[in-house]
Amino acid sequence: MIYLMDYFGFELYLQGRDQAARTIESQLRLLKIIEQECPEFTLENCQKVIVNKLKLSRACANKYVQTIKNYCAYKGIEWSKNLHRYTEQPKPRVTFTDDEIYRFINLKMDFQRDTNQSRFDMFWKILAYTGMRPGEVVELRAEDISDSIFIRRSKTGSGRIVPIPEPLKDELLSFIQNKDLLFDFTSGGWLLDFKRRIKALGIKKKVTPYSFRHSFATRNVQTSPLFDVMSILGHKKAQTTQMYYHGNLETMEKVVRKDSLSRENLPPAELLKQIASEIEKSVNTDKLDISITKSSNEFSLHIALKKNR
Repeated sequence: MIYLMDYFGFELYLQGRDQAARTIESQLRLLKIIEQECPEFTLENCQKVIVNKLKLSRACANKYVQTIKNYCAYKGIEWSKNLHRYTEQPKPRVTFTDDEIYRFINLKMDFQRDTNQSRFDMFWKILAYTGMRPGEVVELRAEDISDSIFIRRSKTGSGRIVPIPEPLKDELLSFIQNKDLLFDFTSGGWLLDFKRRIKALGIKKKVTPYSFRHSFATRNVQTSPLFDVMSILGHKKAQTTQMYYHGNLETMEKVVRKDSLSRENLPPAELLKQIASEIEKSVNTDKLDISITKSSNEFSLHIALKKNR
């Protein structure tokens, strides 16, 4: 070997760029492979390595491209500008329906011990209600939770704060009592629990634990400001969040209807009609009885809790 990679300096360089610990670990590992497969660290040799990895997948080849580019940037090597990423086919993001999520997080599994049952239940509820990554939830400590959840480190390297939805808040605050690390089971444990629940519910589509995050993003990016959703999910680039947006005429019409200028100049009868329509769509009819009586110039609204049957 006629050259040696500067691993220590490269690691400090990546840390200085606020790269996530897992990203740094991955790039150091790939750099060792590059060193083993390149007789010399040259453009031609690196291109051969990349082409060889392309046989596995474009995503794999791109990881090597990015590692080489970062190392060259650290060393001030200019030939890396001749390396280009390959266009990747986006993986389909499989999501849950709201009903599937409700049944999943409320499913009681007979094969679990009581001590693990509550932990698994809470693990899935946090994923479903917050859009956090599984790895972020696993590392949560009681001290990270108050009126919100503080994520110390994430895939993108930086921490962030995630609000706790009301349906989860009381149960979560009760759950963290007398605990330090909230989820002390292995990834194999929650993956097994996930598969068993999916089988028990008869869900056939190819969902993964990450599907809770995809579902959260898909639901909220349709109705909430993009950068608010982006902040909750911890995305560094708006384009990442935008991939969850499936624009259609109905959602675009909602934007136009909410425009302040349009609403101020809307005929009163049409304004009443829109308000009634939004109420009908937003009220949870599983728990509430709702009746709306509309006429040309007024509407009356009656909402009541459903009686237990």
